[in-house]
Amino acid sequence: MADSRKYAGESPLEKYPEPRSGAPLAIAAYPNSYSTGMSNLGFHFVYSCLAGSGRFRVERRFLDDRPVPVTAGAVFFTVSYEEDLLNLVRMLVSLGIEPMRERRAEGPLVIVGGPVISSNPVPFFPLADVLAAGEGEGTLPLIVEAVADEGSDRSALASRLSTVDGLILPGFSEQTQTAAPVDPELFQNSVILASDTVFPDMLLVEISRGCPGACSFCMATSVYRPFRTMPLERFESILDSTLGAEGAETCRVGLVSTAVAAHPDFTEMMRAVDGRGGSVGLSSLRAIDVDGAIAEAIGRMHIRSISLAPETGSEAMRRKLGKKVSDRAFFNAARLLREAGVSRFTLYMLAGLPGEDRLIFDETERFLKAFVESAGGARVMVNLNVLVPKPRTPLQFMAMPGQKELRASVDSVRVACSEAGIGISVKGGRSSMNQARIALGDEAVGRAAVRFIAGRTSWKRALRDEGVDPDLIHLERGVGEILPWEHVFGDGGRDSLLVRYRAALG
Repeated sequence: MADSRKYAGESPLEKYPEPRSGAPLAIAAYPNSYSTGMSNLGFHFVYSCLAGSGRFRVERRFLDDRPVPVTAGAVFFTVSYEEDLLNLVRMLVSLGIEPMRERRAEGPLVIVGGPVISSNPVPFFPLADVLAAGEGEGTLPLIVEAVADEGSDRSALASRLSTVDGLILPGFSEQTQTAAPVDPELFQNSVILASDTVFPDMLLVEISRGCPGACSFCMATSVYRPFRTMPLERFESILDSTLGAEGAETCRVGLVSTAVAAHPDFTEMMRAVDGRGGSVGLSSLRAIDVDGAIAEAIGRMHIRSISLAPETGSEAMRRKLGKKVSDRAFFNAARLLREAGVSRFTLYMLAGLPGEDRLIFDETERFLKAFVESAGGARVMVNLNVLVPKPRTPLQFMAMPGQKELRASVDSVRVACSEAGIGISVKGGRSSMNQARIALGDEAVGRAAVRFIAGRTSWKRALRDEGVDPDLIHLERGVGEILPWEHVFGDGGRDSLLVRYRAALG
């Protein structure tokens, strides 16, 4: 079998070639829980690419697996969240692999890709032998082939891969151009169905990539350009080949996109699933995409829960952030969807926005009350996150508010929700600040991660011991200095990013 490590409640959707006897072991690793990793299409792609090559015995490993040292040729990590830098170090230790690259002259290669690497790979320089930025379809097959041919010969690997756009080899070549967009018809889907995931027994299909919007806080717009969509014919082919796969009993299909209803064939995709006896799960909708036909299609599929992302109840602030969606669009979407049978709405909102004041929170309260009225008795819930400045976006320059200011911002949104009679779920400010320290960091942050995990010290102490001031995230940065990721990718159109940043400040 290509994958010698099994988990309960799984059904494979693909058949892979048998590796030759004595083939080296390669590990597809996700530095978070099994449930989260098996809900991630990037991880499915990495596993599929390794298993599909036929040149490795392949195992999957997750943070919550029992710690067992391995003898592997290479470990391929998919990193989707900044704080998983710490989990990656934990997993290296649990696998018996020296986390610091410079001390790892031999042994398994550590290869890291994913959205976080496409944003700022520099904190991972002390850890990884190869870093893959941009879209993996253009780089991962080349890495897999090179590792299969060269084994753990780091010099041979470097000479083979150092000129490939999108690849960074710390210690050999640390500058790159993000890989150009790959074939626009290449999208990902689940290759294994799993019951213990965020989306149990659901076939996930990526129906678009990038985003048609231009929000100044969002990485998808900056990193995954241009916005493109899966052809309907390809979607129908996936349904036909996977829903009927041996051992696959699911008829649940999850459409994955930053703007699922922005797909020009969205209603036809819904009909395609319906015609095959399936049901649909949706990621977040954009309010401006919801019209009568979209709402009718959602109602026909008996979808009862919908997520929208106003970010803030202030239309003026929303526009400053590049989200040019009116309050009226949200109220109209709520009304149409409620009439179509939707009974639960989740609103994704942000705290710690630039220039927040009492007026912003008053507008948010009025917005929430009006949304509840438009939703006509449906349950409404706010999911509140603290805004984290992200590299390669206009807000990369932003000073993040301190803990006291963030607490006041969160409390003000909480009061607005209470006045509107709706519930709220809040992600803590401390976690968001740790996320920012890693997102905006340099190599010292990666060394601090090793010091923190291996040295049994506090995270802030580890940062300070490596020369990182934990409070730097609360200062404006980069206006007159080169930022860590700009050494790798270039300035990314710094002048236009600065213009948009200053517009967000008002």
